[in-house]
Amino acid sequence: MDETHFPLTAGLGIKFKVRVIFDPFWIPFDKRFESILSRFQEHTRLFNRATREVLTEEVLLHFNIMDHEIEERTSEQEQQKEEKDRRDKEALRELKLVLGT
Repeated sequence: MDETHFPLTAGLGIKFKVRVIFDPFWIPFDKRFESILSRFQEHTRLFNRATREVLTEEVLLHFNIMDHEIEERTSEQEQQKEEKDRRDKEALRELKLVLGT
């Protein structure tokens, strides 16, 4: 390599860096990508909202299923209680007949 070439290249590199820093069209990072960040934040907000809606629907569906199961069990328990009461009354009636009262 030519020794005179190396310092010349280094000097051009420094001039280029200085020119970029003092360029009047140079825009700070946050300003340059502000629209992208804004869109990203909006998409994040929409995603979170959609996720909440889906989770709410899932929870409501789960609660509806639980309510239905509770109603079925309550109905079954009421039927079983009525059947037991009927058998108890029948057994008591038969006992009264046997005892003659």
